[in-house]
Amino acid sequence: MAVSEARTARNGAGTWAAAPPPGTVPGKRRRVRAVRVWAGLFVSAVCAGLFVVAARGTDERTSVLVVAQRVEAGQVVQRTDLRETELRGGNVSGVVPVSSVDEVVGRVAVVPLVPGSLLSRDQVGESAGFPVAGQSLVAVSVKDGGAPPGLAIGQRVAVLAGPGQAAGPQNGAGAAPSLSAEGVVVAVRAASDATGGGSVVTLLVDAASGPRVAVLVDPRLVVLGSGGAG
Repeated sequence: MAVSEARTARNGAGTWAAAPPPGTVPGKRRRVRAVRVWAGLFVSAVCAGLFVVAARGTDERTSVLVVAQRVEAGQVVQRTDLRETELRGGNVSGVVPVSSVDEVVGRVAVVPLVPGSLLSRDQVGESAGFPVAGQSLVAVSVKDGGAPPGLAIGQRVAVLAGPGQAAGPQNGAGAAPSLSAEGVVVAVRAASDATGGGSVVTLLVDAASGPRVAVLVDPRLVVLGSGGAG
């Protein structure tokens, strides 16, 4: 069997190293490694760029309008009634962007606008659509102690006749206050000093109960649970 001899060369360390196997080209392996390294760096750069683009997309902010102070239904919306805030994300459908402020200022509040709430396009129009048919807004003067502390907009309450009105011929003296209506609180404000303190509470009640609630002299308000008066 023939034996082929491989030439050897002395390297810088003074030792003998075997010559490269037949068919190999010196430096080719190094070039392949370099190509792989650059390809890996390119892929990493592309992935990093895509990550930055995705991150920017999720951190997109849009300036929108928020109600700054209460506006009653039927009142004209003024620029001072609104302020600006920023929302993250691109889905801001329904709310009014700051760029469209001229489209809502000067129009009428269709429903009461509550401070701190995002302004939506369907809350403004040409005329008030509140209260709806079959309902009435009634403002009642409540003395100190006539309503629970922290009475807030949106709470459902039972409206009770005051002690003087409850003690009529049908109920007799000493009778407990009778239920006049149930309603939803839509506004609460402090009463003027001329009325002896307390608060003025605006209630949304059914139209049939409106006249009965409007004549109450010293009403009592009781906050109801989700199940109503029971």
